[in-house]
Formats: sequence, C-alpha cells, structure tokens
Amino acid sequence: GKAGYGGDGGPATNAQFQQPHSIALDGHGGLYIADIGNHRIRRVDLKTGQVESIAGSRERRLPVDGQVARDNPVLGPRALFIQGDTMWIALREGHSVWKMNLKEGKWQHVSGTGKSGYTGDGGPAAKATYNGPKGIALGPDGNVYVVDTENHAIRRIDLSNNTVDTVAGGRRGGAGDGGPATDAGMDRPHGVCLDATGAIYIGDTLNHRVRRVK
Repeated sequence: GKAGYGGDGGPATNAQFQQPHSIALDGHGGLYIADIGNHRIRRVDLKTGQVESIAGSRERRLPVDGQVARDNPVLGPRALFIQGDTMWIALREGHSVWKMNLKEGKWQHVSGTGKSGYTGDGGPAAKATYNGPKGIALGPDGNVYVVDTENHAIRRIDLSNNTVDTVAGGRRGGAGDGGPATDAGMDRPHGVCLDATGAIYIGDTLNHRVRRVK
C-alpha cells in the first residue's frame, strides 16, 4: 500500500508498486501489471506468489525495437492486453503502441513515433502520432483498438496493412449519439473492449458514460 519499487524475486504481497494501472492474465498462471509510476511491467506468478519485472529499468525512455525487454527501458506503460503469447502495450508517456512475445520477451514496435500529436490517419501506423493513449484491445477482426485519450478518440490499427484510422471521436465533447461515430465528441476516454460481433464499448471518462459503436 506504500508507493515505491521493490520486492522482485519475493512474495508479491510484500512488493511495492507505484500507481499500477492496467492488469492482464496470460491464461498460464501469470498476472501482468502496468506499474506505470515505476515505468515497468511486472509479472506475478499466481502459483508461487512471486513477483518479477519483465520490462523496464531506472532509465525512462522509449523501448528499442527488437530489444529484450527485461532490464531495459520502457516509457509509461499504461494499458495491457494479452491474447495467446502476445501482449499489446499502450505507452502513455511514450505516445505509442508496442507488442511483446511473452516467450521471447522482446519489444516490437507497432505504431506511433513517440511524440505527442494527432496525425497519420490513413497512413503507415509507425508514423502516426498519439497523445497519451490509456487503453488497448484486440478486436475479433484481428485489429488493435487504441484509446487515444488526450485526442478524445478511438483509433484502429489495421494489422493487415499496418495503417491507422480513427473509428470514433476525435474532438472533445459529448454529443453525437445516433450519428456517425467519427462525428461524435468524447471527453478523455480511458477504457475499450469489443464483443464477438465487433461492437466497440468505450469508457467515456469525463462524460461519465459508457458508449457503444456498432
């Protein structure tokens, strides 16, 4: 309950975290935690109760594509989503999206330059800009959906051609129900999930609403 960093290699109940946000299960007894205040991703073995850091270091900067994540920097891991052996990560301070093969433990860059902005729709995902993304999910269509919080938008990364577009929002406000999702306003959305039909559910945080895009 006290903010800090410590406890790796020991019982998770004795460990210290700093503002942990997103958590995700891997289906194999691992609980992954976005320990954003420590700029680390940590894993709790639910069988042994031990905790370890699988990404991050004292240095705070963007990861390096292809680099082993353990003991190397990551900048502001905010949201996690795991499917199979792949973990998708949205970096809040890093303004970008990455993924990691959990067996290999290496970073792979997906989208975002690392600089804050709102550009790149219709173009290469790697060259797009985001502003403090805080949510991420994989849809039934196989694409990645990112809550681009400070741009008040939900953006989609099409993995078939590595492009990005906005699927909802894009301006601050609260209007737009019943109309095109891209004409709607949102106010600092944080959460996103998709059902089996592809409908998108959004936690529209400062509008105090949950919204659906069909």
